[in-house]
Amino acid sequence: MSERIVVDVETVQHISELAKIDLEDEEVEIFTKQFGQIINYFEILDEVPEIEIRLDVKNVLRDDEEGESLPRGEVFQNVDENTKKDYFKGPKVR
Repeated sequence: MSERIVVDVETVQHISELAKIDLEDEEVEIFTKQFGQIINYFEILDEVPEIEIRLDVKNVLRDDEEGESLPRGEVFQNVDENTKKDYFKGPKVR
């Protein structure tokens, strides 16, 4: 079996900072215990032997094919102020 992973309060606080989640001290204690249990479940799963299963899987997607495009005039006929010359302006990604 591999080295045992320990989840401590500092690890949970670090994860909550990365996720931008404010946790109360009581919540940190709860999550520390829960994360430890989750890691324990993964360690148990690591002990399950692997088996090989062959599935007859087919790609159901079609190949991309080049074709005619709509005329620019038709594409941009009903545009608003969110469109500039030859492209659409989308919302900012945050």
